[in-house]
Amino acid sequence: MPLHQVWSTLKNWLGLYDVDTTLWQQLRNVKEWPPLPCWFCGRFGRNENSRVFRNQSITLIMFVDKIKDEMAMWCLAGAKAISNVMPKE
Repeated sequence: MPLHQVWSTLKNWLGLYDVDTTLWQQLRNVKEWPPLPCWFCGRFGRNENSRVFRNQSITLIMFVDKIKDEMAMWCLAGAKAISNVMPKE
């Protein structure tokens, strides 16, 4: 599943329509990234590892649902940066 499709789906769900992800490509170091995309890329990487090394693949919707669930758990644990962008469903 292409990374841009996943991020586009999440951006729409989070209402981050004005976030320009092309600017992140100019950052030289992951330490300069905002927290949410950094966390998201780690999650995407773990999914890709499962796909490649364990032959386990999931659909875009399943992956986005996993991310939503994980974000909700981080909010319950007190992650304020994620809580601030989560939609109130």
